[in-house]
Amino acid sequence: MAIRNTLLIVAASAASGAVAYQAASSYQASSSEQAASASPSNDPAKSGAADPKAQGEGGSTDAATKVDEPETLVLNLQPGGFVQENSKLTFTFSVDKLVKGGDAVEGVTLEEIVVTEDGEVSSPDEGWRRFTSEFRDVRVNHRLLLDLSGSMATETQLDALARAGARYVDKVLATKDSGNQFIAIDGFDGGPVVSILGYTQDAMELKRALANPCGTTLCNDPSTNLHGALEAEITQLETEALEKTSIGDRAIVLFTDGIDQAGAADLKETLARSAASGVHVYTVAVGGSEGDQERLGAFGKAGNFPATELKDLTKAAEAVADRTPLLAKHFYRIEYCTPKRGGSHSLKLNVRHKGEQKTVLVGSLTQEFELKNDKFDCDIPRPKQ
Repeated sequence: MAIRNTLLIVAASAASGAVAYQAASSYQASSSEQAASASPSNDPAKSGAADPKAQGEGGSTDAATKVDEPETLVLNLQPGGFVQENSKLTFTFSVDKLVKGGDAVEGVTLEEIVVTEDGEVSSPDEGWRRFTSEFRDVRVNHRLLLDLSGSMATETQLDALARAGARYVDKVLATKDSGNQFIAIDGFDGGPVVSILGYTQDAMELKRALANPCGTTLCNDPSTNLHGALEAEITQLETEALEKTSIGDRAIVLFTDGIDQAGAADLKETLARSAASGVHVYTVAVGGSEGDQERLGAFGKAGNFPATELKDLTKAAEAVADRTPLLAKHFYRIEYCTPKRGGSHSLKLNVRHKGEQKTVLVGSLTQEFELKNDKFDCDIPRPKQ
């Protein structure tokens, strides 16, 4: 099962650092929806969404004609997500908000997708299509990555961490799609990541591990290998993805109370690694100044949920647990019969999705393809007239 990643960073009382925040600011997303709606070009009234001249199939605005409208959705092909069978082109993709690995976007419909071929809008009467937005066998792997360095290894911090982690477990495993959700627990201090518990759906086993995460290996080094742990976890998750072939996603939940002290990896390099990987990063920054919150929140390219005091940690973890299970619901498949004939062509999927608070989000995916002959061969039924 092909599994991608989400990372939740729960952070507490970091030191200030404007330089680091500037390096990370492009990934700051306290609310991806707010960030999208903050751009005037995402306002339907200002973007010209109601302009009848910009209408494509199904009454949707053709995103390809909105050259001045910045893309606020990222469409990611799944492994093996493009398949060509003669005249039929199949795309299986996920939709993220703002950046690769951003917050999951559910609820995209066929009417919100405009298909263009070689720069021209394709009519459904000529380019027949079939759309799927519900997949049963989607597995989401959640990894709780715990910072167990000196400041987190106090009794007060560990108790708060155990309560927050337990609430996250309860909410995720109580969702409608709980059968698709699996949770593992990893930890780190000043050294490398250590596996505490492998993937399971046993809530009691997870809570026991959260109640005593140190064991004999962790909670011994007072330093914090935040960047190194994050990069190692991304690598592990990418390895898992390469071993699978079906649709899926991953959620890493990192709890930390500070900034990196070990220096095993550079901040800019870590953020670049995260951005390139497609890891979904959600952060909860606990305590510290406003600047501290912003810097730690900058890791959260998929969303940041501040917790100004330790007592707010559980509530913040609950809020993230409301988002990560949606990673089972942001996958789509469109099967398309191209009316084109022999030669090389370019197909583009343009999405204009009305999100929360009536915010219009746009994105696209382009695929080159070649037809070897002039015969039409596609098993999608002709649309009803």
